[in-house]
Amino acid sequence: MAMAQCTNTRANVRFPRGVAGAILTSLLAMHAAFAADAPPAGGRAADLDALATAYVMKSRAFSEAGRRAALEYIDRVKPAAPGLSNEQYLLALLRITGLSGNAHDSLHTGDGWRPSTRLPLHFIWFPDELVIARAAPGQSDLVGATVLQVDGLSPTDLLGRLRPYSGGPDEYLRTHMLWLLENGGMLHAMGAARSPHGLVLDLVLRDGTRTQRTVSFVPRADVPWGLMATKLWSSERSHEEIQAGWQSHAWTAGAPFHLQDPGNFFRLEHLPDIDALYVQFRANSTADAMGQEIGPFVKRVQDEIEQRAPQNLVLDLRFDVGGDIDQTRQLIRELAARTRGRIYVMTGSYTFSAGIVAAAAMLHDGGERVTLVGEPVGDRLRFWSEGADACLPHSKYCVRVTDGLWDITQGCSGTTGCYGDAYDARVPALTPTLVAPLTARAWREGRDPGMEAVRADLRALE
Repeated sequence: MAMAQCTNTRANVRFPRGVAGAILTSLLAMHAAFAADAPPAGGRAADLDALATAYVMKSRAFSEAGRRAALEYIDRVKPAAPGLSNEQYLLALLRITGLSGNAHDSLHTGDGWRPSTRLPLHFIWFPDELVIARAAPGQSDLVGATVLQVDGLSPTDLLGRLRPYSGGPDEYLRTHMLWLLENGGMLHAMGAARSPHGLVLDLVLRDGTRTQRTVSFVPRADVPWGLMATKLWSSERSHEEIQAGWQSHAWTAGAPFHLQDPGNFFRLEHLPDIDALYVQFRANSTADAMGQEIGPFVKRVQDEIEQRAPQNLVLDLRFDVGGDIDQTRQLIRELAARTRGRIYVMTGSYTFSAGIVAAAAMLHDGGERVTLVGEPVGDRLRFWSEGADACLPHSKYCVRVTDGLWDITQGCSGTTGCYGDAYDARVPALTPTLVAPLTARAWREGRDPGMEAVRADLRALE
């Protein structure tokens, strides 16, 4: 059965890798308990056949071993598929994309089923802590709390349980897998939570008090959603959050520099104290849902450096989730050529896809004048992207069938599907020289470790 082409990617969901047998055993063991509650599930077996033909056999991201494992998994889960709960079926599909070992090989809910409930909380998974960033009325005392355990699992253990459901590395998982935690019934369906109706959280509150709280899922319509990362990290609440009475973390001295103006994807600032131009990309998109087009911003930066070549440059890509590198590749060349002094490129776990390529391109173009600052990027430096979505005819879920190869460190010339070599962005590595992670402690204190590191480095060079 063929898959229909689909471009509907309204709700993007991606998960980590793991051992197929253990996941399948868990799904089958819970099959009887969920079958009575599952709505009609006709066509799932046909959808799995379509997934094998139009995705597993066509995505170039799979290794031969990964492809065999995915096909074997499909054959094993197919007989039980009609009786799985919606949550279990979705996990089974995610497990298949996870076996690709590639973060871009993602599953999108498209027009398919999605969980009807969510936690009345939003989380940020920092390198050092899992933290509650926003909360609904009645849970406001939890804002800023550290999560020690989720239904008895530490954040490290939880990450391990989630790893089978995405091909991305751990840096990617901390920024892209939180919907599994926040959406009703998903942890329970994988055997990582005791109840489908809520989660038991062991916490340390902002005042240092240790407590345990059982938080029930609520209707998804009651949970404001769709926050870009910098909005989630900021204290600025959306119109929907204000109307619903949600609370966010607040700083006494205002937002740290990297989180200012959180609703804008693009920022240009002058930093007189270090004689630097600050350029921040939070996406490489041509435009976003709010109508913020990248083209006029790129032109504004080009005009700025043409009129006044900067002494130093800070290129902040810590929240650049990707898009289209064609939009910024020439600008990066011009920035490198026009900057007279030092160039600092900031990266982090949100830096993904075209954001990674942008960081590599500036390191390539700027050479020894470039210093990498921050944390490792959110994906491996060899990855598959591009391609198109294909959608399952019955469940309406869509998968990304990738066919374009990037290898930032080795190049891919001579490999079928080589795409990235055309962008002249090959570098030995993307390891930050100035290690400046965006930790939970820095976030609570309203600090920008990256800018602190840049200022200290420039002072040391005087």
